Formats: sequence, structure tokens, C-alpha cells
Amino acid sequence: MEYLKEWLKPDVIWFIVGIVLMLLEMAVPGLVIIFFGIGAIAVSVTCMIASPSLTMQLVIFIVVSGFSLALLRRWLKTRFFSSKDGLDGDPTVLDEFTGKTAVVDQPIAPGRPGKVEFKGTHWKAEAEEKIATGEIVVILEKDNITLKVSKSPSK
Repeated sequence: MEYLKEWLKPDVIWFIVGIVLMLLEMAVPGLVIIFFGIGAIAVSVTCMIASPSLTMQLVIFIVVSGFSLALLRRWLKTRFFSSKDGLDGDPTVLDEFTGKTAVVDQPIAPGRPGKVEFKGTHWKAEAEEKIATGEIVVILEKDNITLKVSKSPSK
């Protein structure tokens, strides 16, 4: 029973919660959960130094998590998720679809989507012109799982 008391100390519990939240950030996109992990680690360190009440622990957790989220998220996001050539946020730089060619699998007409094959995968495609099966198209943009395409100028 003494062994269990070592693991049920607030500093150990907050530390484990912090590590779990930080690891959870790898599974959930968005760069948010890690800041709650930072808050939990801060409470863990505080509990090692002093013995704050549960209310004070929760206040520390909320304040540190909120401040770290507000102050660090934008900086970390640009640090880790921007392009190497300095064109931050330019979707065409980071987009592997725009400007590439694909082959039409099902005919496309205005207002009636068809399908194209791009990199071995079939995609829903829309165009402002009629495009027949087998034609080569250029991908103009990607909107979720739909590609906006036009006829390839080089035939």
C-alpha cells in the first residue's frame, strides 16, 4: 500500500497528465493540447516545491496553459509548419496538387463533377468546361477532397 501512495502524490499525477497530454498532441493535429501538457508540468513542478491546495493547482494549470497557448502557439506554428523559402501561409507553395496533371476517369461537365486519377488515387473533380474521359487536365486547386481542374493547354 505504501508503494501506491508514492504514485498518488499530486506532483506525480500532474507530471503523468502532462506527459500524456504532450504525447496526445502527436495524435491530434492543431498544436493546442501540448500547452495543457505544459500547464500540467508547471503544476507538477510547483507541487514538488510547495504544497498548494487543489484550487491553487487548478488556477496554476489554467493560467499557465492559457498564457503558453496565447503566447507560444503562433510562434511555434510558424516555426514548425511554414515553408522553407519564407512564403509563410502561401497554399500553393505547400500544395502538392496545384499545377500538376491528372487523367480524367469519368467525364466532367459544369455543375456535374467527374473523377480524375492523380498519383494512383481517384479524386472527385469539378471544372467550368466539359472534359471527356481520358483527357489530361491541370489541377487548379484542391478543395477538401475535390480537385478543381481545367483542360491541359499542351495536347
